[in-house]
Amino acid sequence: VDMNPMEFTVFASEAVIDAIEMGDTAKVALASGQTLEGTVSYVAVTAEPASRTFPVEVQMPNPDLAFREGLTASITLKGRPIQAHQIPTSALVLNTEGDIGVRTVNAENMVVFTPVAIAQNMNETVWVSGLADSATIIVRGQDFVTDGDRVEPQIIPEDGMQSQ
Repeated sequence: VDMNPMEFTVFASEAVIDAIEMGDTAKVALASGQTLEGTVSYVAVTAEPASRTFPVEVQMPNPDLAFREGLTASITLKGRPIQAHQIPTSALVLNTEGDIGVRTVNAENMVVFTPVAIAQNMNETVWVSGLADSATIIVRGQDFVTDGDRVEPQIIPEDGMQSQ
């Protein structure tokens, strides 16, 4: 077994795989409490059939062979930044084709379904990508309107929601 460099495999979901590239830096936190840095050395182009996740390999230097084969680690990958908005999970809707998105209001106060991708789920809120830098999102009553309806949006306090 070649122990230098050490190789860790992590499985990434389809929601985040496009943000990971070869050469990205990865933080490797070992079960012993040690935190080290590694480098992404492989990003799969096909998903594992059973889990529908993509294998990603991270290599970490181990020149003095201090770390053993079979260690458990937590891997944190820092991918490319994306424009995302934090919204309540209740604002998510499906269109007639089954695509996930939100209902937004355009400049003419018309309702428009806008597809989004979930970047991170935080239980009561989600970070979504696919919206313009600034968007008026219907977060209350979105199930009572459809595309093309004219509405009079009422801006409510952000309640902790934010854009990043």
